[in-house]
Amino acid sequence: MGQCSLSSCQRGGEFVPDKVVSDYAQGPTASQFVEEGLGIAPGPFAEVPAKNPSDDADIQKNLEKFGKTGEGNPNENESDNPNAEDDVEGHLFESDHDPLLEKARRLVRELRTYEAADILNGQDQDQDFGEKTDENADEDEPKRSSEDRAATTETATTAATATNTAKTAKNAAKTAIASRDPAFFEAVQLQLGALGTALERLSQHPGLADDDEPALNNSGVSEQLLGVFVPSSPSSPTLKVSGNSVGETSPKSSPKSVSSKKLPSRDTLEVSFDLDEGHRVNAFLEFFPDGTASIEWSALELPVPLTYIQCLIQEVDLLDTIVPFIVNSGCLHEFPWNSADRILRVVSKPPIPFVPGMEAVAQRFAFDLLDTPWKGLCLVECSPDWKAEKPGQPPTWRSVKKPAPYQSGLKDVDVKTVVALGRPCGPTGQWTSVYFNGCGNLKVPRSLLPNWLIRQLVTLIGRFVYQRALEIVNKFDTTEYGKRLANAGPNSFYPTLKSRIKEHVEAQAREN
Repeated sequence: MGQCSLSSCQRGGEFVPDKVVSDYAQGPTASQFVEEGLGIAPGPFAEVPAKNPSDDADIQKNLEKFGKTGEGNPNENESDNPNAEDDVEGHLFESDHDPLLEKARRLVRELRTYEAADILNGQDQDQDFGEKTDENADEDEPKRSSEDRAATTETATTAATATNTAKTAKNAAKTAIASRDPAFFEAVQLQLGALGTALERLSQHPGLADDDEPALNNSGVSEQLLGVFVPSSPSSPTLKVSGNSVGETSPKSSPKSVSSKKLPSRDTLEVSFDLDEGHRVNAFLEFFPDGTASIEWSALELPVPLTYIQCLIQEVDLLDTIVPFIVNSGCLHEFPWNSADRILRVVSKPPIPFVPGMEAVAQRFAFDLLDTPWKGLCLVECSPDWKAEKPGQPPTWRSVKKPAPYQSGLKDVDVKTVVALGRPCGPTGQWTSVYFNGCGNLKVPRSLLPNWLIRQLVTLIGRFVYQRALEIVNKFDTTEYGKRLANAGPNSFYPTLKSRIKEHVEAQAREN
């Protein structure tokens, strides 16, 4: 997502419909139209300024010239303006460079999709000044003359009109941005949808549910980004968890009437083990009648920096160096937006009786949520929704053809949702706390997975990965991981990740 490899931004009168321009000309000026619409100056207008007749003429002139010919720069006198780069018509009509859109692309390249969406969202924080004025009018009613009440009503109407006008401006601005680069806009919405679903599941994690202060729910962070619900914090009051939440009875296994039927017993398993002295993993698994299973685990203050953990995860082709039973792993496709937006394949052969091996193909995203109440780097995986556009054509996901199986006989793992949150901790952010929640269908009968085998596999894999990670970290610069981290290209998120973590740790220290 962030790397713009698409064609130049589209041009045309469709960015701002004639009706929108005409409606808006009744109130704020052209400058306020774009500044408020794109969130450059947050907040609705306090009052409607006097109408400047030249604004209507300028807007219409620009629209006709740009929309009909597709040529020319509406800001012909831009060189005479010392603040030309902030010139308002330039945001909406300039085709080759849109500062706001470029900023959004840069943030997405750095995995900061949440912040980019907040910009594209227009930071809608609508207020109804009319109601507030009316309430005050009721309180002071006995003391006020009819002229005062009429003036108050007129002021309230004017303020309400300004608020509605601001809404129209913001919606028009978002439409303009989407039409400039629809593929980018669509990719941002796709990532937000995956992030929102993942955070809803992660919010149920016992290690996160109680560590957030109620005040964070009112921190002003938007939870509706481009029409997608994305929880602003683990304790968001608007959370509506969907799917089979870990620690709760599966909706598919719940009876239609609790009073008429006894709740079925849940098939759960707790696994806890020490990684070394002072570090422990606590895991909770649940199996559902439809064949899906979920796992939730956490490990606190691991002596591995978050930058290194992200590198160990990102370089998926080296996965067999830290995870046992891996036969093959690699990136099948990397999308242009950022280097974490990928389709991956992992083939493994764990020692499960009568199972020749498992193959998982997943869509992976990564999000920098350090500046949000989630306070970490979030990794999300889900199964691509392979669909054929037309009968007889091969199924695709985001224009990528579904890959052929790695080899015949492998179990095709359906990755529902996997989300991991890594939080930097320690005086300098040198440690990492990890919270994990995953749900999928292994397509392996429960009868082939006795509890003793699951405990043995989870403990074995957990300890093996931890010890191998420590070995790599102790000599990181000389490993292949270290070389890739040091020689990351300009489109990689590696260069900014370390500085972002440092900024976060310093900000946390100031707050405490």
